Amino acid sequence: MVMLKYLRMLLFPVAMLALNTTSHAQIAQGQPNVSIENELTKIPDARSEARRTLPEFLKRYHNRGPNDGMFAVQFPLDGWKHVWVDVKSISETTVTGTLRHERAIEDHEEGDTVSFDLDEISDWIYHDGQKLHGAFTSRVMLDRQDPETARTIREIFGWTE
Repeated sequence: MVMLKYLRMLLFPVAMLALNTTSHAQIAQGQPNVSIENELTKIPDARSEARRTLPEFLKRYHNRGPNDGMFAVQFPLDGWKHVWVDVKSISETTVTGTLRHERAIEDHEEGDTVSFDLDEISDWIYHDGQKLHGAFTSRVMLDRQDPETARTIREIFGWTE
């Protein structure tokens, strides 16, 4: 449960990043939010890395070990808002899973079953019992956390960098 708390803490800012590129104070002062703009430039690279390494995720999903779990993927719901889905099944072309999103999305709720093309996956995660693998877009967001929270997240997820 502790891992899930930190996973949600880390994943939520990724979803918000695409929607909030500048703060209200910065808009009023006419200043760009350089930190967020820098992170926005890293998201496409993170998604490219997720796509490049997707075969690793698929292989592990189809050959799960006894300690493997928490298989989830991200895709652009309704073609634009990247959301996480807990995977129920993966065929050669389609992913089916449960929407994992705490905030209301028009016409969708957390827990809804969704299906989408495999080639729409923009990120992936799974836990092997010791380490969280993937989460490329979420790792970009670690710099937004205070140093202690970032250290705790890295420790809990087994990310040593």
